[in-house]
Amino acid sequence: MMRVLRSCWLWLPLLLAGCGGSALTGGGIPSGRAQIEGVVVDALDPDRPVADAEVTLAIILGGETRTALFTAETRTDAAGAFLFRNTPEGEAILRVTPPRGMHGRPTLASVRLRGGDTASLALAIEPDAATATGATLTVIPERIETTLGTPVTVAATAMLANGQTVRPSWVVEGGIGNITPQGRFVPRRIGSGQIRVRAGDREVVVPVVVAERE
Repeated sequence: MMRVLRSCWLWLPLLLAGCGGSALTGGGIPSGRAQIEGVVVDALDPDRPVADAEVTLAIILGGETRTALFTAETRTDAAGAFLFRNTPEGEAILRVTPPRGMHGRPTLASVRLRGGDTASLALAIEPDAATATGATLTVIPERIETTLGTPVTVAATAMLANGQTVRPSWVVEGGIGNITPQGRFVPRRIGSGQIRVRAGDREVVVPVVVAERE
């Protein structure tokens, strides 16, 4: 399913500034059992990890007034990896800010967390010279049915409005597996979920079902 991302991210800085509690400040928000693991790479070269990028997390409480009820931040290590442990359930919003000296624009992503889920993300920082609108994105396959221990490579072709070919960002929801910046999905739990693929203002959702090996 293809969709165009709107400017709903504009309220994110306000949420982060006015949250009710923080994983870092010891606010009165209980921790949870979910975790978010990810890696940050250069969208022009997915084999190049981005170290020392700032990753900010907000868990959103729904309702008429959206409020950040839990916030945390970290930085990517030398391999571009980051990890948030003990996060509560809810809609997690992440913002990745490129390190000093890298000419890229902040990358935004969201993922729904449930219970003890582990969400897997591979986020790509796009060049700041390119506009986010008008991108094109094609993803194959449109649906995945696989078994535990049987990886699937998702092929994605993404182009920004200025003609630059980039690698997209990947988000796996449902705690069903991991994904690499190259689109290799490795199932690790039986169940259903989805892979969300994003480039610029385009997003494609790929439903995933993981079954037991015969």
